[in-house]
Order: sequence, then structure tokens, then C-alpha cells
Amino acid sequence: PKIKDLITKIKKDFLVIIVSKKKKKRVNTISEVLQVDAYPNALKPLTRTLRKIKKKYNLTSQDIAMIGDQFITDMNYGYKGKLLKVFVDTISNEDLKITSLNRFFEKKIMHKYQKDNLFKKCEYYDER
Repeated sequence: PKIKDLITKIKKDFLVIIVSKKKKKRVNTISEVLQVDAYPNALKPLTRTLRKIKKKYNLTSQDIAMIGDQFITDMNYGYKGKLLKVFVDTISNEDLKITSLNRFFEKKIMHKYQKDNLFKKCEYYDER
């Protein structure tokens, strides 16, 4: 209910689209509940889905923000698409096996970025 309420508020000012690596049945169920469009099996960080979204909604990279909880897939998708990127904490306690592997490498990457002052959590960056 909290997420549904949040999305309802956000939709008043923004177009909300789910871009997910998850299967169609699961993603479509969520998109129906939230009443938003969805693109399952997106294969992030490949940008094929992003090109479809831009064409369908007549958007440019400057019109889109990528909000995600995985650096390797979501933020890389944002970098490749030259999008505004918002990196958030995960809300799930369980990950798929591939996601667990990604998170292992993600921790190493984030540690290096933070050590070199290239990234600080909870700070804003616009490096399109």
C-alpha cells in the first residue's frame, strides 16, 4: 500500500514506467496494480527497451530519470542512455542468484568509488 500511494502521488507530475528484468507475468501484475506501463525482460543494461520507450512516448534522454537499486544494471543502463540516475537502497531481502553476484561486485565497485571520492551515497550527481 505504501508503494502504491507513493506511485499515485508521483504520477500526478511524472510519467512512471517500470523497466524490469523480471518475467512478464510478475511485472504486468505489478504494473496493473500501480496502473503504469511496464517493460519486462528488459535485459538491462542493454538500451533496446529505452529506445522503444523514447519512441513510444516521444521522449529524449533529458526527459527520463532511471531510478534503481543495482549499480551494475540500473545505473549502467542510465549511464549508457545518458539519463539522470537515482541510486536507491534495495527494498528486497532476497535476490536472484545473478543479482546476488551483481551485488558482490557492486560492493567492491562502490567501495572503490567512495574511497576515491568519486561517489558518495545520498548525494546528487548529474553526469549525463
